[in-house]
Amino acid sequence: MARQVAVLLLLFSFHQLRSQHLQDVMYHLIGLNPNDKVNFPDEKQRAIITDFWSCVKELDKMDQRQRRLNGRAGFGFSGDQAASQSLYKIEGGINGSRGIYPGELTFTSNIGMVLNNGIFSENVSNIYMAYNYHPQWGDSLSTENFIFLKRFSDAFLGVEQRYEMGGGIILAKYSGQLTKRGHDLKSKINKVEFSAENFDPDEGIWNLCSQYCARYNTDFVTQDDVKTLERVQKHGNLSLKNCFPVLELASSLEYFWKLKKSTPQVVLKPLQVLCHIVIHLNLPKKYGGS
Repeated sequence: MARQVAVLLLLFSFHQLRSQHLQDVMYHLIGLNPNDKVNFPDEKQRAIITDFWSCVKELDKMDQRQRRLNGRAGFGFSGDQAASQSLYKIEGGINGSRGIYPGELTFTSNIGMVLNNGIFSENVSNIYMAYNYHPQWGDSLSTENFIFLKRFSDAFLGVEQRYEMGGGIILAKYSGQLTKRGHDLKSKINKVEFSAENFDPDEGIWNLCSQYCARYNTDFVTQDDVKTLERVQKHGNLSLKNCFPVLELASSLEYFWKLKKSTPQVVLKPLQVLCHIVIHLNLPKKYGGS
């Protein structure tokens, strides 16, 4: 069962790989050149294209952060030796994450080993995997589903293996106001508004607006390209609201099962339910925030 849940977590985390990447779209947009005075003789048209590329490059950075795997690893070693006796401890850990919105996979693993007079034994180990997903409806930040898997062992406590599997739902409310960093990033990714409604696939006409508005003949751009830009911009704005709100209120309902194998028995605990309430406030530095 634990293996099946782990595979399910991985499948959920990589579901977005089916969608078109923003970098694929950027190759189709090379016809929009701000230095092309032949096809774009109007100075305002070229100014919009400059803002266009500034916006797309910022969105590409966010899109790559969403898709790449971020991780960190650590290692520790300590030991004592006296005469013919020796005791060494080895500790290691790794944690990683992928994605922010609409889905995020997190993974953490730590292990402690003991080398006692030349004999290895596992002391403590734990593995944690979780996948959070925002359903795509309405204000999708208000609802978040999650599933998780934990595995734990501790020789000192006599716990050979303990598994926890479960899931839950988070109901949250984010303030519309962002921190300074979030506000700066939002202004960069919204210099140009991308909407499929502003593109006519039959005529190849694309209406773009930044400081000005203009119409472009773009037979080299497809409707899928415009929809990808629209999707990435929408997800980028929601990611910023999720990561940089001034105020966040959230409550979660979690349900899970425990399977514990200890010396000398195996215990399956019934379904357990937990409820949490979280208040997260980001204050400017002048008010003591970070």
